[in-house]
Amino acid sequence: MCNEDSINTVDALVMYWHNTEPDELLGKVYTDCAPRYFEEKMSIWKHGLTYFWGQLDREHRHKLMMAAWEKYGLVVQRRSTYGYS
Repeated sequence: MCNEDSINTVDALVMYWHNTEPDELLGKVYTDCAPRYFEEKMSIWKHGLTYFWGQLDREHRHKLMMAAWEKYGLVVQRRSTYGYS
């Protein structure tokens, strides 16, 4: 079921994806990885959010969502409180 929290979570993820430099985003998802591995993930990032999401395991999806919520959670909550889209 879709509720306000679900919409806020998706909004935060999409805002994070579109407003965060790839190096920063990937650095939050893949901490302490080898440069070659990071480059491989960068090539996957270039295919877009849905493709990138599909290749993540649950741990890395969680890291991505936590980073998105950390950066944009308050923004989307404030918007939903005041009825902004």
